Amino acid sequence: MFSKFFRLISRIVLPKIVVVGLDIQDRHIGAVVTIRRGDKLTQVASNIVELSDEAIENGDIKNSTLVFEAVRNLFSGIEKDFPLFKKLDNEPIFVLSIPPNHIYTETMLLPLMDEADLREAVKLKIETSLPWSLDNTYFDWVRVPLKDHNRAGIFMAAIQRNVLDEYLKIFAKGGWLVSACEFHLLSLAAFIRGGDEPFIFVLIDEDGAEFAIFNFGKIISHYLQRIQVKENISEILKGKIKHLTAFAEGNLGVSVQKVYILDRANLESIVSNLENETRMSVGLVAPPSQIDERLFIASGAAQREYGVEESTLNLMPPESSGHYNENLFLKTLNLWTNIFFISSAIFIIVFSSTLAFVKSQETILLKSNLPLRSSLDQQLSQAQPLFEEATKFNVLARILRDSMLTRSVFGEKIRILQNEAALTGLAIKKIYHDKEGQLGFSFFAPTRTSALYFKEKLEKTKVFSEIVIPSNQLTPEKNLDINAIIKL
Repeated sequence: MFSKFFRLISRIVLPKIVVVGLDIQDRHIGAVVTIRRGDKLTQVASNIVELSDEAIENGDIKNSTLVFEAVRNLFSGIEKDFPLFKKLDNEPIFVLSIPPNHIYTETMLLPLMDEADLREAVKLKIETSLPWSLDNTYFDWVRVPLKDHNRAGIFMAAIQRNVLDEYLKIFAKGGWLVSACEFHLLSLAAFIRGGDEPFIFVLIDEDGAEFAIFNFGKIISHYLQRIQVKENISEILKGKIKHLTAFAEGNLGVSVQKVYILDRANLESIVSNLENETRMSVGLVAPPSQIDERLFIASGAAQREYGVEESTLNLMPPESSGHYNENLFLKTLNLWTNIFFISSAIFIIVFSSTLAFVKSQETILLKSNLPLRSSLDQQLSQAQPLFEEATKFNVLARILRDSMLTRSVFGEKIRILQNEAALTGLAIKKIYHDKEGQLGFSFFAPTRTSALYFKEKLEKTKVFSEIVIPSNQLTPEKNLDINAIIKL
């Protein structure tokens, strides 16, 4: 779900990149133009131009003028199908796919070391392995994943500088900047949907049999086998496939079970026997029906992957035109910079407009509220006597409430006093408030004992804080008239 979401976002925010895949053969030059945005790829134009026998021989340019004219005619034909090709704001990305005639490849197994030492070790190994001098070399290398974590796996590819420079001069002469260079098998691998499973890819054409091992979609080994007319091609294919399988399993820890073959030499009868002889799954790769077979390699080159970090081999010298991903990264960075400035400008305009609108509305509201405020002040001045009367009324109401509460409290205490007197057998004769605000009462007690018992019971109710009976009134034993005071 998230991968689909990010793919959709990439198609919206990433820039449109025009990628031109180029395939240069001895007898023709093919080009396929695609427009890429994120992971979406659309082919918009293609063209093929035939070459004379004097132009290129075994990958070597013999007559640069003939090749230049052919390339110019190639792009002129593309402009007819895709008129915007000439009017693009940013130059297209040209990816050149060349024959393996002058390519040297090697899979290296080196001791584990840090990145700086590894680069030096790779350079030294290339220098001692190349069949030509290092000064006459363009090379690139990528890491190969190994099961043995104590070693570093490296796949490198190199091309003679003077050979590639001849191609680059032709394109530079016409103002066409080549950003990436790869060999045929790398370009064709774009059509194999092998996923992350390891497989061997075999290309059979006029150059011979070209073999490559891929793992996790990346090349890890490569070999070109020249084939003479009288040689047993079937035995060569079977032997080399078994050799590569054993090499991958023994040295790289990769178990290969699938073989894909692109047969451009019409050797289907030989290919059909390989599955039984190698005991591996063998499948034929064929160009899609809508693609001319001669444009198959160019179409694969136009599908070259890119990202912030380049993980695919590129034989182009970085100082000449920059790596493929660097051009695309700069385009993407430029796009995001433009988006940022445009978004910032829009935000400032919207924010300023909103702020100005709010300020204008505030001014309007203040002006419209002036008459209301004057009317409110006038009404408040007229209502001032009412506020004062209401305050006095609230004071009287509070006094009345306190009086009612006090009366209720006194009433409850008198009720308790009368009940206790009746239960004790006494007669209340009078209840009154004295001048100090205390509650006074007089009662008749038949005996002194009953008078004291009555006093004790009143105090136990905890309603009265203290019952005061003068001691001289308790002198008689019987028929006592007593005046008592209750402290509230």
